[in-house]
Amino acid sequence: MSVDYEPLDLSELQSEYEAVSSQKGGTQEDFYEKFVRLPSGEGFVNMRFMPRKKDHSLYVLTRLHTLNDPTQKDAYGKMKKRSYHCPKEPEFYERNGKKERKWVGDCIICKYYNDLWQKSNSETDEKTQENLRNQARAIRPVERYYFNVIVRAEKDKDGTLQKNVGPKVYSCGKTVYQNKIMRACTGDALAGKKALGDITHPTTGRDFRLVKKVVKGAGGEYPNYDDSEFEDPSPVGTPDEFKKWMENLVDLQSLRVVKTDEELRHALKVHLGMVKSTYQSVEEDHSLDEFRDVKPIVEDVKPQQELVINKPKQEPVKESSAPAASAAEYGYSASDEILADDDFMNELNSL
Repeated sequence: MSVDYEPLDLSELQSEYEAVSSQKGGTQEDFYEKFVRLPSGEGFVNMRFMPRKKDHSLYVLTRLHTLNDPTQKDAYGKMKKRSYHCPKEPEFYERNGKKERKWVGDCIICKYYNDLWQKSNSETDEKTQENLRNQARAIRPVERYYFNVIVRAEKDKDGTLQKNVGPKVYSCGKTVYQNKIMRACTGDALAGKKALGDITHPTTGRDFRLVKKVVKGAGGEYPNYDDSEFEDPSPVGTPDEFKKWMENLVDLQSLRVVKTDEELRHALKVHLGMVKSTYQSVEEDHSLDEFRDVKPIVEDVKPQQELVINKPKQEPVKESSAPAASAAEYGYSASDEILADDDFMNELNSL
């Protein structure tokens, strides 16, 4: 049995790690069912990162802006919030022999975000300055990383515990991606952490235990994932299970639906509601004129179209007690096994 997938290229992953380190169809319910459900409070989730298919990326990177929608309420009676994918794209470049990343393109929300920070820097009144910065922080672009995973145990709607559910989408932020996932794969010589290698390998990969704790800070309570870690090597499942999961991977790129400039401008108007200001940016930018000194625009609000993505039919997979299979039974050939390349490993260890 041959399965069309690729093992992790750790040299590529190392470059990604450097880049991150260098920086400072159905219903809406169907859509959210695609994602791994994290504990509402403290707890943990065990999952297995699936390999990428050939000519596909292991994950999809995006940035999200969160905007208010004062015309609608959420289930708790609070103002509803909506997330929008930033239209900017990551661009990689070399600097001092290392790969780094910047975001390029045009985004009206990013432009307004930068405009608020520029204004705050020119303010002398501390309260006004902090108010502008809080407005900016509310719409700042936040990086998200989407992975295909198998959730080892999950309760369905009627409370029944299901085993090996998925594939599902695990969405994480930069901290977990950089400090837990990539650092584990590539290692950290300064911290004495050895590289775990290809955590997606079907026979020698590792499950990931995401541990969520709630800690208190100056701004209230927030989740902490410092205790999350990869477990000992183990098979992903039986060869038949692996084949089925690979055939049903979620198209991660389809999750990044970027709205048009007109739609983003409208969403920003909805978020602002009213903008009364006579200031000018440090560098005057007339593309923001429509967001300055305007009257309430609630009358102009149009219903936002929900993001609809067809969900492939998924059936819970029962645990199997079958004996462990060899890598060859998963369609994994010796020519694909880049981790066995001594020269490659020596080069990785020298980084």
